[in-house]
Amino acid sequence: EADPVITPLEGVAQANASGAADAAEVVPLKISLDDTYTPPGVGIVIGGTINKGHVHVGQKLFVGPTKLGEWFPVAVRSIHRQCVPSRNAYAGQHATFAIKSLTKTALKRDNFRKGMVAVDEHSLAEAQRFTVREFEADIKVLHHSTTIDRGYSPFIHLAGIRQSARIVEIRSAAGEEVVARTGSQVFVRFRFLHQPEFVEVGRPMIFREGNAKGCGRITRIFDESGDAVASEADAGNAW
Repeated sequence: EADPVITPLEGVAQANASGAADAAEVVPLKISLDDTYTPPGVGIVIGGTINKGHVHVGQKLFVGPTKLGEWFPVAVRSIHRQCVPSRNAYAGQHATFAIKSLTKTALKRDNFRKGMVAVDEHSLAEAQRFTVREFEADIKVLHHSTTIDRGYSPFIHLAGIRQSARIVEIRSAAGEEVVARTGSQVFVRFRFLHQPEFVEVGRPMIFREGNAKGCGRITRIFDESGDAVASEADAGNAW
């Protein structure tokens, strides 16, 4: 198959990036997926923003998490940026990727959803560690008509994630169990109701239900045993 035609402008951009390409190869790759397409005769095409690293045609990626918290391998068949074929895409760029399965299971459009990410094989172990059901956030309650207590299940907006989560704990900065109301600044531990998600410490989030709303940032994430696997103390090492 012939290489796609590279425009002069794209050639300049790639030449400018070539000096950093070797360094980019050691940077963990993360692509936040935001859409899925099925062009006739092409198969599955995923679109997303490259948050870190760079990706090239023929590269092996792992996409996840699935509803079971798993990650599955795919290969990049082609890349388009701004509707122009490209051999590479770099951090900060939005691109679409035609992919093929590297397992015996055929890819389907409903295998993909917003909130999923794609990583390279060097980043897979870290991505699996960040695949969780429970997380803690430092929350400011902007409005609620009564009080918020354990068992309340608002809708969470976190990066591309859209999912309801149940509150399992609310505590003050002093560590005391409390209830929250309009104006409260509290630490809230949530558990996703439907499936695990890829969650990074330090990320901003919003929760809402009807007229109730609040905002904050992720401070800790927990594994299924309830142990914290990442916190703000090591957020500087997160990707």
